[in-house]
This record gives sequence, structure tokens and C-alpha cells, in this order.
Amino acid sequence: MSNPALIIPKVNLPGEHQIMNARAMRQAGAAEVIYEDTVMEEGVLLEKVEGKELADRILALLDDPQRLATMAGCSRAFMRRHALERIAAEIHGTPFPERAADDSGLPQLKPLLTNVQLLRLLERTWEKEKDRYAPHLVVSDLDDLEYYRHRAASLLTSPHWQERNLGVKLIGYLRHEEKLSSLLHLLSDPTPATWPQRMFGGDYRQVGFIRRNVLAALQHLNCWNREAEADVMRALADGYYEVRVQAARTLRHFADRLIERDAICERLLFLLRDRSFEVVIEAAVALVPSVQIDGRLRRS
Repeated sequence: MSNPALIIPKVNLPGEHQIMNARAMRQAGAAEVIYEDTVMEEGVLLEKVEGKELADRILALLDDPQRLATMAGCSRAFMRRHALERIAAEIHGTPFPERAADDSGLPQLKPLLTNVQLLRLLERTWEKEKDRYAPHLVVSDLDDLEYYRHRAASLLTSPHWQERNLGVKLIGYLRHEEKLSSLLHLLSDPTPATWPQRMFGGDYRQVGFIRRNVLAALQHLNCWNREAEADVMRALADGYYEVRVQAARTLRHFADRLIERDAICERLLFLLRDRSFEVVIEAAVALVPSVQIDGRLRRS
């Protein structure tokens, strides 16, 4: 007898077989799926399933016998479909009958996109639809969108900066607002680079490309609060000029929502003397939307 299941698949594994199986079982009604979340503990990002969330999901199922019975029935049908035909075809080396390939009545699951494929599609959609951009324009299946968001967040825990950088970009385009604090952690992480990295000009563990792309991701998220503003203000003094450039652009993007307008104006004015011409230009452009009126900055 097959049992109902609550599946916790591991994301970002080669081939994503755990995810494919979990998606198929959920679609068949045989299982519910819960993903590990990326959380901050003692200043470190890590993946885990919160105990309360897991307990709540388990108790909800235990309190619904009818739901469990339905899931069990779906599981039996899912697990035993054409088993004999499949085994015989494998033993005899014959093709699996086309008629039996999928007569479950369920729609075919769309193949999952790789992180790189997904990023390219999201970037293209953003360029075409900036005024009405939404991630569901690319990923219409809400279950898949949830998975892609968890998969992107899991990249932030990678030991490789290239994967963390990819995760940062995806979180922005996927508008995974719950990970705003994780992005800000990467932006302001004071962990120094390793000695070999410093030999090649590195400064912090979160390399300049990551810090720059966190600032760009804030614009794609279109999410702003006091913590974000404070971290972006500090980024105006970042040692990497591209971070200072992007910080000015981000402040211009959120000009209508700025809290400490006077302090931001002073820092942007200071950047007009920056050694980098690109920084000077972006600081000047960021100052354009606002004018000084009665000692306060207001939108012009």
C-alpha cells in the first residue's frame, strides 16, 4: 500500500531528479512539497527547514484524514501505473508502448529551466516589459515559480562567488521579496577575502560584482525600507567604483521613497569629486530628481 507523502527535495542537484519526482507526485495528488529555506543564523546564510513550518504542515495533514486517504489513493495509482509493461520493456529491450506513456489524464509537466536559461528569459522580459514587469510573465505555473525562488535563494549559500552572484540576480528578477535581508547581508558582509584572493585585488568575500548586482537586484525587486536605504548609502563609499555607480543609480530609482534625503544628498554631492568619472556622472544624475527647498529635499 502506498502512503501519502510530504517531500523535502534537495535543490540545485545535477539533473534535479529529486525535484522532478516531487513535482510529478504533487501534480498526481500523492504528495505535498516543502522546500528548504535560506535563513540567517549567527551571521551566516544556510539552508534549512524551519521546525515550526514542518510541524505545522505535518499536523495539518494529520488533522485531515480525508486528505490523507485521497493522497494515499493517488499515490497507489501514481506508483503502480504500467509497472509490468515498463519492467517487461526494460528486460526485453523493447520500446515502452506509446499508448501507456502517459494516460493518467494529468497535463504534462513542463521541463524545468536551468538557472542560466531562466536568467536569460527574465532579463529579456525585463528589458521589454519594464513598466509592467512581473515574473509570472515568464513562469506562469505558481508552483514552479515558488521552486525557482527557493532554488535561487539556495545559491546564496554556495562557497563559489559565481553561484552566489547568479542567485542574487535571479532573486531580483523573480521578485523574491522575502530574501531582501539576505541580499542586504551580502551587500554589507564585512568578511574579508582570503589571502590568495587579496593577492589578486580582492577585498571582501562578497566580491565587487556581487555587491554591485545586489544593488541592481533591489531595483528589480522594487522593495525598499530603512535598512535597505542605510546599506545603499554605505555603498556610496564602497572601494569598488562599479558599486558606487550602482548605488547612485539605485538611490535615483527609489527617489520618491527616500527617508534620509538630506544625508543622501550630501553624500551624492561629495561623490561629485570622486576619482571615477562614471561615479561623478551617476551621482550628478541621481541629484537631478530632487531640489533643495526650505532645507529639505523634495521631488521636483
